[in-house]
Amino acid sequence: MVVVKAMVKHVFLGSLGFLLSLPGSVFAQAPAAKQAPGFAESLVSMLPMFVIVFFIFYFLVLRPQEKRMKEHEKLMTDLKRGDEVVTTSGFLGRVVGVDEECVTVELANNVRVRVLRNFISSKVDRSSATGEKKKAAS
Repeated sequence: MVVVKAMVKHVFLGSLGFLLSLPGSVFAQAPAAKQAPGFAESLVSMLPMFVIVFFIFYFLVLRPQEKRMKEHEKLMTDLKRGDEVVTTSGFLGRVVGVDEECVTVELANNVRVRVLRNFISSKVDRSSATGEKKKAAS
């Protein structure tokens, strides 16, 4: 029995040694592998992708936002007495006073509220609103 154990151990360790030395000999015979690209090469290869992502972001997010900001600034400078406006909180009213920073809005008879100019979201166009009502009634 001792002899059998010794033979199994010898065969097992011999085959294990052969298997462990096999990858080294395989790699030694393989042609030299191409080295991984360095930082500069990988940066140059990813640069077009970054440029494309930037342009997509610019045209889908930044440019429309700038356009909305310019329209809102124009709305703020064009406010005058008698304009009907909507505040960001949803109140509808008529402008009765304009100041540099604030606008006085009349919400109902004798109910006046001072609102910062930036919190006026839009003007109400009565001509288009009545036109839509007439079309809906037809």
